[in-house]
Amino acid sequence: MSWFGMEKKYFKRVDNKPHIWSSSSLYDKGVKQERKKWFSEWLEGNNRFDKNSIIEFHQNDSKGTPETAIKMKRKSVETVSITCISKKESNISFEYRSIINSQLFELALKSF
Repeated sequence: MSWFGMEKKYFKRVDNKPHIWSSSSLYDKGVKQERKKWFSEWLEGNNRFDKNSIIEFHQNDSKGTPETAIKMKRKSVETVSITCISKKESNISFEYRSIINSQLFELALKSF
């Protein structure tokens, strides 16, 4: 899906397998490809797909430049949080991690 403000440009159902998306308004095609490569390398070297390993990937600021890293920082925009939603059986958990003030918020939800 590509999102341009209030307009959804494209949407299709995806397989239940790991994917990475990068903002169309923040990254050009070359940077998106580079980020996909980092994700593929992470998948190849990681057989654990638990919440902690996925969050750890999203906190990475060592690949690329500060402007293109997974945890990105530019003059006017930066990664300020990481959100994780996970579902196990009928239990759904929502986790919001603030990078700015290192706070963690967790919420347990019930599925219907």
